[in-house]
Amino acid sequence: MWTWFRRPLRRAVLPAVALTLGLAFAGPAPAEDARPGTGKQAQKQGDAQKPAAGKQADPKPSDGAKAPPTMAVSPMTRVTFDVPPFPLGDDGTYRGFLDDLLKEYGRRCTRQEQFGWEFAKGDQTAAQTIVQATMTGFGKVGYRVEGLKPKALTDPLSLAYFAHKDSERIVVVWVPLEASLLLTMCDSGPR
Repeated sequence: MWTWFRRPLRRAVLPAVALTLGLAFAGPAPAEDARPGTGKQAQKQGDAQKPAAGKQADPKPSDGAKAPPTMAVSPMTRVTFDVPPFPLGDDGTYRGFLDDLLKEYGRRCTRQEQFGWEFAKGDQTAAQTIVQATMTGFGKVGYRVEGLKPKALTDPLSLAYFAHKDSERIVVVWVPLEASLLLTMCDSGPR
């Protein structure tokens, strides 16, 4: 079983993963705010990561603004999410990461999706529940799942899989952070 939050993430790992994957749960940020930990982006991330202990983060902003949308089903895979995630935009960072990972397997990223969940800091149970339910969902819609150990995935807490169905081969990558979880995936075709 996963023990992602048994120890705090090292200061070097968290910024590297966030920077590599371009984490931005509120969608793509304007160019001046795109770097994690700066400007409005840091304030948004800081505000979003303050849920009550033991509870999932409330996606409703306190200032009366409209809550960010969540998704119940992955449009690409048709996998149902037990806990609806936030859809994430991509400025090319996720695609570059997935393509680097897939080079090792002689494949490239074609269609892609990325999603994020927020929960109380260190809530390992929430992270495990989300991952297990989602991966079970792949089986329910007919995918066979195979674990991967790609060299390009240097974070020891991250997980990667191939999900096979008919002619589809979806690469699925989970990246845990202290108060959030990232799922990035793409339909991979031969190079």
